[in-house]
Amino acid sequence: MTSPKILIVDDKPDTLKLLGIRLETEGYPYYITAADGDEALEKIREESPDLVLLDADMPRKNGFEVLPEMKRDPQTANIPAIMISAVRVDLRDIQRGLGLGAGNYLTKPFEWRELAKRIRLSLDKSKPSLTCNLQ
Repeated sequence: MTSPKILIVDDKPDTLKLLGIRLETEGYPYYITAADGDEALEKIREESPDLVLLDADMPRKNGFEVLPEMKRDPQTANIPAIMISAVRVDLRDIQRGLGLGAGNYLTKPFEWRELAKRIRLSLDKSKPSLTCNLQ
């Protein structure tokens, strides 16, 4: 079984680096990064990641603008996304992110164990389930 490919989207290079190190530590060595929403959409379409960790607040195109585009495209609609935010987080932002298609929403600073748990859950949910029709 191959390791899932995770796209980390954040405009802060330190955050990209830290999340990459943490993913490797948790057993997810295959990740790619994007520094803004436009680059994220390009990599989502080209790389078909298994999961997107998406910063809500970025210059140019933010996470709230990326999600609808990602979910409208049949090629990328089923890729799970976890939205991450540190700026003016309130219940409306969380509801908005979830309403736009994020499977989860975390606020910075977050517990790494909590993010790792949500990554596992998101990846498990996105796997096709095997069903058997007995007739």
